[in-house]
Amino acid sequence: MFELRSTTKFRPLFFAVTAGISVASTYYLQPIYGSVASAFHVSASNVSVGTAITQIGYALGLIFLVPLGDMVNRRRLITAMMILAGVALALTSASVNLTMLFASAFMIGITGVVTQMTIGLVASLAPDGDRASAVSVAMSGLLAGVLLARTVSGITALYLGWRFLFAIAAVAMVVLALFAVKRIPSNIVAPNLSYGELLASLVTTLKSSHSLRVACSLGFFQFMTFSIFWNTSALWLGQHFHLNSLQIGLVALVGLAGTLSSRLAGSLSDRGYRFYVSWVGIALVALSYLLLAVGKGSLILFIAAAIVLDFGVQGSHLANQAAIYAVMPESRSRVTGVYMTSYFAGGSIGSVISTLFYTHFGYGSIPWLGFIAASLGLAIRSVFRREAISAR
Repeated sequence: MFELRSTTKFRPLFFAVTAGISVASTYYLQPIYGSVASAFHVSASNVSVGTAITQIGYALGLIFLVPLGDMVNRRRLITAMMILAGVALALTSASVNLTMLFASAFMIGITGVVTQMTIGLVASLAPDGDRASAVSVAMSGLLAGVLLARTVSGITALYLGWRFLFAIAAVAMVVLALFAVKRIPSNIVAPNLSYGELLASLVTTLKSSHSLRVACSLGFFQFMTFSIFWNTSALWLGQHFHLNSLQIGLVALVGLAGTLSSRLAGSLSDRGYRFYVSWVGIALVALSYLLLAVGKGSLILFIAAAIVLDFGVQGSHLANQAAIYAVMPESRSRVTGVYMTSYFAGGSIGSVISTLFYTHFGYGSIPWLGFIAASLGLAIRSVFRREAISAR
């Protein structure tokens, strides 16, 4: 089997780029609700439902597709998923109504799990002592993709149109698939299970690992807070500050500061400080919502809150991954599937409830909604202390 240590000059960068480009497709829609709404003559809040649909598709992909990495040729699996993602993006570009757009968004979500397949592969290739650090490289690419997607989306939609944006994204995924054929090792992991048995083993995997159960609970609330913040940010920035899609995308760039936490969080997690990295990360998320509540009319405080939020979410997510990848080395694809299903379930719920709260109670309710979600995560992290994240 390949080892990441022997290929550090190029493979980690490829995995980071793969994770970034793949995950970006699931976020292009967020800053351009207004542009898409104008094309279909509906409200921006109606278009925002597409984000929740994408995340629901992502969650289903995590359950039914990511575990396949434990039983099939990963190169073929990942490459096929990239090509299908390209098809989904092309269909989005060609959408003629909201129904077609939502159907395409669902398909984008399902195929977007190629990002998690890539990160699971990195965890399998990396040496035990450097696993969190290696995963942090891929996670840096993932976070950069999430945030740059909003900027690229805003710029492209403003000057070339949102349909061109998704068309170019489709081409990018197909090109990435061609590179993947050469860069991803053609290893086959065969657990001697049928597909049905493989899916059934997800429950066994969850039951057998205390670390995984704790990480799933934490991840659920972590991504919920992330979705609550960013799902409503485009609506708020456009309506309150009168920013266009380009300006909204540029504001999202501040979240790139969160990538600075990934290497530090990975290094500290490898040294055994997972609990502290996790606790501080969640506490920062709670702090970001307090900043948002205090300065909801200030763009400066909004930007500060975005930086603190992304820094905290990235750090705590890395700590969770360091914990779950330390157990069940023969089942890392299934472990990834279980954890990320919980993670994106929280994100989907966060998108739905934040849209409802924004519509019925206004943006003033969003900081407190996010703070409550962050506080629940902090309570779980405090109850299940260090032994919960380091013991199986």
